[in-house]
Amino acid sequence: MSKLNNILVTGGAGFIGSNLVDKLIANGQEVTVLDNLSTGNFENLRQHINEPRFHFVKGDIRNVKTVEEATNKIDVIVHEAAITSVPRSVRCP
Repeated sequence: MSKLNNILVTGGAGFIGSNLVDKLIANGQEVTVLDNLSTGNFENLRQHINEPRFHFVKGDIRNVKTVEEATNKIDVIVHEAAITSVPRSVRCP
């Protein structure tokens, strides 16, 4: 069985996602973050900018092409992307 080293974190620039990214990088995983930065903040990830095991894709999980590109060579997806406001998600799903 192969190791699950290549991890995609959707919503990885948010509070929970960025803390998860910190732990994954510290544990030696290759991490790709897919985030549209609508509620997340790239500053939460800035410390990983020069880390060769860190990759950032600015994009929306609703875009099939973006997701296909981001999931290339990924072993595991941790889905943290979400609209944090219920009224906003009802207005604009």
